[in-house]
Amino acid sequence: QPIIGITSFGSAVNAGTYQTSSACDSRGAPGNATCNTAAGWSAIAGAATAATITNSNVTATSQIFITRQNTDVTCIQLKAVEGAGSFVVTCSAAATAAVSFAWFVVN
Repeated sequence: QPIIGITSFGSAVNAGTYQTSSACDSRGAPGNATCNTAAGWSAIAGAATAATITNSNVTATSQIFITRQNTDVTCIQLKAVEGAGSFVVTCSAAATAAVSFAWFVVN
């Protein structure tokens, strides 16, 4: 099934790219991960400031949307930066414990 709720304002969205029957979940091993799906869950490890998600669907012009799944007193803000073949999610400061986030890729 396509992701529900994607709306196009003035440009086409290739919904076929976002059809997925599974999503990657790397929260059980916080830190860098390889997830070649359009969506998933990952985590920044405690005491770390970033996690790199290697993903063959990501290009230098992809949009990465992230949503925090838990709170941390020091890692207050998350930011995603895309690159060819991966994206990096960084914290505003080192996390006191694992910080989980949901993500999805739009090309």
